[in-house]
Amino acid sequence: EAMGNSLPRHCARLGRGRGSGNTDAIRISYFDATGIVSRGIASALAGARAMDPKFPLSAVQPNVKFLVYECDGGKLVPHTDLSKTCDETGMHTTHTLIIYLTGGPNSGGETVMLKKLPKVHEFNEETAPATNAGELHRLYRSACTSCCEGTYDEAMPRRGRLFVFPHDAPHLAMPVLKAPKLILRAEAY
Repeated sequence: EAMGNSLPRHCARLGRGRGSGNTDAIRISYFDATGIVSRGIASALAGARAMDPKFPLSAVQPNVKFLVYECDGGKLVPHTDLSKTCDETGMHTTHTLIIYLTGGPNSGGETVMLKKLPKVHEFNEETAPATNAGELHRLYRSACTSCCEGTYDEAMPRRGRLFVFPHDAPHLAMPVLKAPKLILRAEAY
């Protein structure tokens, strides 16, 4: 909670950059020199290990990203994540870690785990007719079934929720229905 309360102040001072063509999010790179983010994530990982001793992760890269979806309809197309190498340890990350810093009922922006990556042009064709965030959300949901052979699981954005998944797991972010959506994304091993 302490981390969540202090992060908006930190984000306001950081430089912003537009994401790649596959996302509507503003990406804010952050090196955790003060340790506030690392301590918060370490606490979350310890909590996960307490619930499941087989939980595989013990550390997080100090370079994290904040993703800010400022407008309704902001989304992230189907993709997988890449492994990063930690400069300090030489270890390769294996999992993506997301902490939702905003979100609530009916806010959209769910992270959805897909059974397979779709052909990009098929997914884009199926979702292109949308004229508003609600319709885009509905078309994304339909495309998860028709283009991706369905879904395994999803995480609804809720402040403080931790969601961890392997880098090679296909996933997407559903369109946001109630902006803004703010998440912290980190690489774990």
